[in-house]
Amino acid sequence: MKSSHPWLLAGALLATSCVPSTAARMQDRLETSRKGSDPKVLFARGQAFAKAGDYGRAAQYLRAALLQDGDADVILPLLVSVEIKDQSYRAAALHLRERLRTHPSDVRARFVLASVLSAVDRPKDAERELLAI
Repeated sequence: MKSSHPWLLAGALLATSCVPSTAARMQDRLETSRKGSDPKVLFARGQAFAKAGDYGRAAQYLRAALLQDGDADVILPLLVSVEIKDQSYRAAALHLRERLRTHPSDVRARFVLASVLSAVDRPKDAERELLAI
């Protein structure tokens, strides 16, 4: 009878090579937090993840850039776009409403908010936003 140990060893090696170790993930998080306090760096990372199609991670970096007092006029359009692509309509609507609270005459934000509200089957709210344009 042959031993199955080589198969177990191969399976273990395959499993450990595919999954980043806990230490590697923690090191990545530590580096991210150390470098990540600059809103321009956070925005650049958000852009990179958005271009790569990782919209969830892109949104995380873009929200962090906003929290670090990054330029909302630059960050918010990309953040909302990423949230819409990620089908995070509620988050997009919240960011757009916050924008409209501080910039009530922002026609583009109001139009996008109306579109998002329409997409989530809230036609009366969408109509109210369009009428405010």
